[in-house]
Amino acid sequence: MKLSIVFLLVALAVYAVMMRDQLAEWLRRSRSSNWPLTTATIEGGEIAIFKTKNRTIFTVTLSYSYHVDGEYYSGYHIQEFYSESDAESYIETHKRRVTDICYDPQKPEVSVLRLEQLLR
Repeated sequence: MKLSIVFLLVALAVYAVMMRDQLAEWLRRSRSSNWPLTTATIEGGEIAIFKTKNRTIFTVTLSYSYHVDGEYYSGYHIQEFYSESDAESYIETHKRRVTDICYDPQKPEVSVLRLEQLLR
């Protein structure tokens, strides 16, 4: 009984971490519809692996850099996959790619790389 409660608490903690990152990304995307664009370079990516009882999720975090008014900034973009090969391919496809990102004109350190911008 105690072991199952511990397992449940660990699973909930992992889920909370995953959802926190997804929620932050969703909030930035929803607020960014009228933000200005600038050019960014995708520097690379990392894969985090989250295992649940029924599945494994491969979360890719792409990191990118950009400049606003001569100042250097960096940001990240999160995408989930259900296979490691898809996650690795996603990183390889976008690594070193130049793309547009949106940034908050009041806080240029806050930015969003939208999926539709990656697909261009």
